[in-house]
Amino acid sequence: MESYGSSDEPRAASGQHRSDQPVTPAGPPTGRSRGARLTGLAIGTLWLALSIGAGIWLIVASPGGGTKVKVSATHLTASSQQSSYGGDAYTGIQNAASDTEHAVVDGANEMVRMQVALAQSSAQQRHDIAKHLATGLGVLVIGLGVTNFTLAWQRFAPA
Repeated sequence: MESYGSSDEPRAASGQHRSDQPVTPAGPPTGRSRGARLTGLAIGTLWLALSIGAGIWLIVASPGGGTKVKVSATHLTASSQQSSYGGDAYTGIQNAASDTEHAVVDGANEMVRMQVALAQSSAQQRHDIAKHLATGLGVLVIGLGVTNFTLAWQRFAPA
């Protein structure tokens, strides 16, 4: 009966070889077929070309949307005259009402100009942010394409 624990014959599962058996070196790993290598390289090259094209398009193309703000009514006009009506109490009230109307209309017009300027600035800021994001995304897409191609070249290039 054979004992597996004896010191004369080490177990084969332990990875040790018996001294009477020649040790053969392991050959190179079985390579992929030529068609598989070419397919891998072709896909990597196609991916690189598409990512460079998409990246350049993202960098060069202007982000959509304009920066011009359209306003339908930008200016109000007062309906009262800017003149003095007379000297009695009633005309004094008319003068005060006219002055108040002009002050309110001027304030409203100034507020509309300020809102238009703020909307214009906000639209310009959104446009600038979109441009920076598109540039960054374009660089990222190109980088991923180059990385993918490099990995494909390392895996599938002929030795």
